Amino acid sequence: MKRFTRWLLFLLLTACTRSSSTAPLSPPLLVTPIASPTAMPLNTETPVPTETPTRLPSETPSPTAVPTETPGAPPLLNFLFTGPIYPAPCNLGQTLFTDVLDYLQPANLTLGGLMGSPTECPDDFARVLIGAGFDILGLNTEPCGEENCQPDFELQRALRENGILLVEGGGNAEGAAQPLMVEVQGVRVGFVGWENGALNEDALRAGIAAAREQAEVVIVLPAWGTGTDPFPDPDQLALAQVAADAGADLIVGNHPQIQAFGEVEGVPVFFGLGNFYGDEGAAGMMVRVYFRGTEFLGYELFPTLTETEGKIRLMNEAETTALFETLQQLNEQLP
Repeated sequence: MKRFTRWLLFLLLTACTRSSSTAPLSPPLLVTPIASPTAMPLNTETPVPTETPTRLPSETPSPTAVPTETPGAPPLLNFLFTGPIYPAPCNLGQTLFTDVLDYLQPANLTLGGLMGSPTECPDDFARVLIGAGFDILGLNTEPCGEENCQPDFELQRALRENGILLVEGGGNAEGAAQPLMVEVQGVRVGFVGWENGALNEDALRAGIAAAREQAEVVIVLPAWGTGTDPFPDPDQLALAQVAADAGADLIVGNHPQIQAFGEVEGVPVFFGLGNFYGDEGAAGMMVRVYFRGTEFLGYELFPTLTETEGKIRLMNEAETTALFETLQQLNEQLP
């Protein structure tokens, strides 16, 4: 597994703020309205290219120059991933995401994960998530830490009614094997996800195969791992290998801790993004990835914290430095 440590110096300088040293996004991504994604039917007559999407080259392109649109080239796509989001108190409203809206809203797709027990204000919380810019949410209730933890079906209803697409792990291998298909600027992207209890090698292969039949880019969103260890456990490492071998183009995992990240067979793997919104002091990571058509170009990392009053903010320079020093040590231990 190759490591991304050569990028950490750049990330230490840029991940916590939009400073003058950060290469700006190209103007079209910031000022051009981005159309809402549309779910594609599972059965489509549109032929899928037989050529496998380009893998990450052995010499990883430097992220110091943020990709820009090139006339005549395949479309430049950027997807923003966050870690799990726990239900917020009903009185928080839109202020929850105020400090990170500039990161969530400009992406072609913004993706997060729902965790925990039902909220008392599903319609209000759905509007908060929609207003923040979320397009797709994964569902995971298994590790919510409460007895008799149940899915928030009312919140799922409110999200669907307001146009947010859901990646359903289904709680079982059969449900997890149904991919969510989305078309973004002419590129067909398939998302497959699993709750912790439903994730196994057979389910992983089946879900990726189902997505690969229709998608040009396949992104795997597993909820996995145990406890609070920032290093991926043996099962995570083994399943990442299975996913890469089965044809995944990107793996972005859910885990309560920010975990190591690297490559498996040229496939980028972010093992855990921590909690995007959770208890006071919860640490998370926003990951922005870039594709040129089906080709993965690179990524940016933006670490976050949940503050006392329930707002999410970017980590400051000292917090970011400490986090990336830890991540560098973890990445160097990956096999």
